[in-house]
Amino acid sequence: MPCLTDEEVLELAKLGKRVHEHYGRAQDIEWAIDADLKFPDSVFLVQSRPETVWSSRKAEPAFKGKTVEDLIGPGNLSERCLNSQSSARLDLHEAEGEG
Repeated sequence: MPCLTDEEVLELAKLGKRVHEHYGRAQDIEWAIDADLKFPDSVFLVQSRPETVWSSRKAEPAFKGKTVEDLIGPGNLSERCLNSQSSARLDLHEAEGEG
């Protein structure tokens, strides 16, 4: 069973964009998903703080024309997600096409 569904990944990306827009700069966010609640009410923002490492670097193309399939292979993205005990980071610059 995947640790995140495609819908949860998309909801987290939306949440990250809303937090970024609210604070006006890149944020390092922590989130949680409560398996006992119905989606999307199960997705929670736990903490947000200014991102200070990646946002201070010069933006450069991260993958230089490669597609997601070039990087991770074909298939369902959620099947390739991190171990559920690992922490995950969403790079908002790449998600918004700034990277």
